[in-house]
Parts: sequence; structure tokens; C-alpha cells
Amino acid sequence: MRLPAVTMGRLNIASLLLLLGAMGQYWFRRSFPNIPDPLAWSVVLLPWVVTYAGTFCKVPPPIGPRAFRYCLLGAMCWYGAVIIIAETMYIFKTLPPYGHFPITLARVLMYVGFIAFIPFTQACVLLRRLESELKNNTSA
Repeated sequence: MRLPAVTMGRLNIASLLLLLGAMGQYWFRRSFPNIPDPLAWSVVLLPWVVTYAGTFCKVPPPIGPRAFRYCLLGAMCWYGAVIIIAETMYIFKTLPPYGHFPITLARVLMYVGFIAFIPFTQACVLLRRLESELKNNTSA
């Protein structure tokens, strides 16, 4: 099976789903009233900033394939960890709705962000193949 080519533009657009998911994650910030807003935003926006900054640049990318792959993996792990924390809060703490928006909307927004993992994973696989090809070409 041949994977489709993953372009930087496709990753850039997929990173916008992380931004949408960050909005859902930020909804859970009300569970920590002592945390300042800028700090809470920086925690939930970090995966989006990393992927958006890395994919917004034109060719050549600002970093090498291995570092870019690690950035994508780090962003996915960070996003997943924040969702685990949010879901744990949802299970153990009663959260009131925010105005007319129920907590289900925040959870849906968080899980929509997981759709970005599909092209990110494809990019990681392709970047790993590129790394092994470059390693084989330089050693030969």
C-alpha cells in the first residue's frame, strides 16, 4: 500500500484542528481558578504553535526531517496528555456548563483535534522513511 504524499500545506491545515481542540481544552481551565489566563492559553496552544510554526514556512523547512518528526510527535503527545488531564477532571470533578454551552461541546472540540493526528502520523512515517533513505545513501 502506498501512502499519499504529505505536504507542508496539508499539515498546516491539519494543525488548525489542534487550534480548535485547544479551544475545547481551554474550557476546562475553569477548574483551576488560580491559574492566570495567559499561562492556561500557553499550555493548550503549545501543540498548535509548534506544528503551525513548523509547517507555515516555505521550502526548505526551518529544521531537518528528524527534528521535525520529533516536533510532530511531541505536539501529539502534549495534546494527548492535556486531553487525559481534562477527561480526568471531567470524571472526578463536577463542572457546570459555561453559559449556553454544555461540557459536551468542549469535549467534541477536543476530540475533533485528534483528526489532525492522521496526517501528522503519515508525515512521521514518511519522514522516518526519508531519514533511512538518507542514511543509506550517505553510507553507500
